[in-house]
Amino acid sequence: MKYLFKLLFAMLIFLPFLILSQCLNGPEIADDYQFKDRWSYIVIHHSGRGKDTLNSIDRYHKEVKHWDGIGYHFIIGNGINTEDGKTEMTARYKQAKDGAHALTVDNFYNKNALGLCLIGNFNKSNPTIKQKNSLIKLVRELQELYEIPIKNILFHSDTKATECPGKNFPKKEILDRLTNKILKYKLEQ
Repeated sequence: MKYLFKLLFAMLIFLPFLILSQCLNGPEIADDYQFKDRWSYIVIHHSGRGKDTLNSIDRYHKEVKHWDGIGYHFIIGNGINTEDGKTEMTARYKQAKDGAHALTVDNFYNKNALGLCLIGNFNKSNPTIKQKNSLIKLVRELQELYEIPIKNILFHSDTKATECPGKNFPKKEILDRLTNKILKYKLEQ
């Protein structure tokens, strides 16, 4: 009986995260009211390297930056070492931990913003169509779940002096699509 209770308890704790991780194009965000008020901003980044993966970023953040793991909450692949447009949820999101992606003096954005990172260096290249489509889908799901207004969708360069997410990142297109100013867009190349 004690074993059954532990099993049921574990299922209740981990079931929301299992549900979150199931989707054709990465994690599907499920309604988890436990963290409903946890996030009020979204900050969009690029990884700075085209060959990155969730694991390589996690390793870099642990071994070089000496952080407790990957600083972002979600990663979107570019088709090189991770499937193009694949959205991956990190342990940081699953554990509802502060980010380590947008340091400011008061640490406001790390405490209050979800960090979304597209793999690539958008000073040298452009995000793929699938990456952009996945980003729009993910941001909309997070906006709905956490009631995040469009004015709180930021790019890393909005929070500090940095080029991230890169000079080739289509900020206007992304914001226009999020506000439905662009009604039609290509789903495939």
